[in-house]
Order: sequence, then C-alpha cells, then structure tokens
Amino acid sequence: MSRLFFQSVAEFWGAGALSLLASVVIVSTRDLHLSRTSRGHAKLEVQSVHTAPTPRVGGIALMFGMLAAAVLAPPESSRYLWMLLCSCIPVFSAGLMEDLNVGASPRTRLFAAMASSALMILLTGYHIPTLGIPALDGIMRYWPVGVLFTVFATAGVSHAFNLVDGLNGLAMSIGIVAACALGMIAVNMGDQLTATIAAALVLCVAGVLVLNYPLGRLFLGDAGAYTLGHLIAWIAVLLMARNPEVSPWAVLMAAFWPVMDTGAAVLRRLINRTPASAPDRMHFHHVVMRVIRANLPAGQRLVVANSLATAVMVPLFVAPGIIAVLTATNNLWAFLAFSLYVLVYISVRGGLVRSFRAINRRLTILRHALAPSH
Repeated sequence: MSRLFFQSVAEFWGAGALSLLASVVIVSTRDLHLSRTSRGHAKLEVQSVHTAPTPRVGGIALMFGMLAAAVLAPPESSRYLWMLLCSCIPVFSAGLMEDLNVGASPRTRLFAAMASSALMILLTGYHIPTLGIPALDGIMRYWPVGVLFTVFATAGVSHAFNLVDGLNGLAMSIGIVAACALGMIAVNMGDQLTATIAAALVLCVAGVLVLNYPLGRLFLGDAGAYTLGHLIAWIAVLLMARNPEVSPWAVLMAAFWPVMDTGAAVLRRLINRTPASAPDRMHFHHVVMRVIRANLPAGQRLVVANSLATAVMVPLFVAPGIIAVLTATNNLWAFLAFSLYVLVYISVRGGLVRSFRAINRRLTILRHALAPSH
C-alpha cells in the first residue's frame, strides 16, 4: 500500500519542480529583496539560531507548488485542493505580513489560522467527527461543538508548525513525514482523494527543502510554516471525516512532534508565568542544538550544530509517523502508543537538559581553571 502512495507522490513531480524553481528564483534574487525578506534573523529574535540574513519567504514557493498541484490533480482531488488553497488565504497572508516586516502580532496570526479553518469548514462541510474517547464522543456529535473544536485544534496545529520551525529542515521534514503517514493511511482506507492531496504536499514541501537543508539558503517563514501546519491539519480532518474507522490518536501521532512540543511550551509558560506570546528558546530542538553545539569546536558550532540537530532528531519524529500507520484503525493501541511516546519525549528531553547543564558546569570549571591568576 505504501508503494501506491509513493506512486501518487511521483505524479506531482511538476508541482515539486515548480516549488523548487520558485525557491531558486527567490534565492537568486536575494539582493533585490533581502532588506525586506530577512526580518527576524541575524540574532534579531530571541528564538533565532541563525546569524546570516536569509530570505524567509519560502512559503511563497510552497504556494506556487500547491497551485500547480491543484491544476495537475484528478478532478475530484483538484476541487478539494482549490478549496484548501482558498482556505489558506487568511493564514498565509497574516504570516507573509510578518515575514515582510509589515507586522502581524502572534494573536493576529492565530486568529488568521482560526479564520482559515472556519473557511475550510464552510467550503467542505467537514469537521473532526470524534476524539477517540467514548465519554466525549457524544458531545462531538453536536455540530457547534464539533466545529468549534475543529477550529481551535487545526489552528493549534498550524501554530505548532510555526513553533518548531527553528532549525534548517526541521519543520519541513516533520511536515513531509506527517503527510506521508496520513497519505499512507488514506491509501489503506481506499481514500484516494485524501491520499492525493497528501502526495502533492510532500513534493511541494520537498522543493523548498532542497534550498533550506543543510545550508539554510531559504527559510520557510511564518507564512510557510503556518500554511504547512494548516495543510497538514486539514489533510488529517479530511482523513478522519471521510474514514470514521481511523483513530484520532493515530492521526495525532502523525503530527506528534509539533503538537507535543507546543504543549510542553504552553506548560512551561504557565509554570513560569510568562505571556503566551513570549519567545522561547527551550523547545526540544533548541535543547538538542545546544548539546551538540557545546561538543563542537568553537568555529563550527552554530552552522554545523543547526543542521546536525535536525539530522539527530529524524528518528524521533519518523517513529511516530510509522506508529500512526500501524495503529490507524486500532483506537486503543493508538492511544497507548501516543501515551508511551509522550513519556519518551519527556524522558529524552529531560536527559538532554541534564546533559547540557553538566556540560555547562564542566566548561565553567575549565574556564575558571584556565583564567589568569592575579
């Protein structure tokens, strides 16, 4: 079945090629627009880990690819792709305003993501049908409850992808894995429409990824990250709404990493009593990069640690995608797998934080030992 999905992916090579071409054009003309499109880097933001000004409008290339995919797709899938792209307009526009330094607050971008989800509900009539929790599923049958939950949940996933977009290739790699997992589940369910949309997204994201990883010549930007999250969230909603036998917990596993990392960030802010919109450099990927950076020679630390951290994390976000496919129609096993992976996340992150603190202590002792005496 996975072979059938990747055959569908190959059919969208034209969309992927256009995404890549648009990325190349953006990078090639960087001197013409860099003063406007590199906002937020060169250490201008707390959460930034880059030093060189770089275009952060990769979302434009992603959208070019998806527009081509809507043209190339079979009629029924094309119709849903056009609806999906129309629903992207609010969240993409708000993100692009931020990327171009026009200004859009985090609250504005979150409301834009909610507006995009509400628009998709209006266009398709679909919303999340079940939570996979018998005691609560009865409430979800009420249309207003299902719609409100869908708006908040999908907007949350959109926001989550923006939060994990902190290293070269990270958000896009997670997006590709999530789209592949959801697409393979769709193929297994015989849902070719949803599988086709997921397949198109894989190649369109890959076209931007070529310029982003490992050298970071082009960043996805807020427009790209929010839009990628919106697209993944709505592929998931389409999958669940069209295939009631699919477990919501398996679908959540497909996008586990951004959802879990965002949940952990919210919990940290509540504990520390910091504003929800406050920048944060304690995301999982930041911790991984700090540990790697502390063990590298000083001259290589930032550039190498950035891309190496993404490579180190690949098994961590690929595993939930595989589990999602394997447990797609078994709600109990999917829930148990999700619960277990939450513990894995907490354990690994805790170990990395302890390791980083131990390295810092050793470096502090070494600096004091090497300091000239007076």
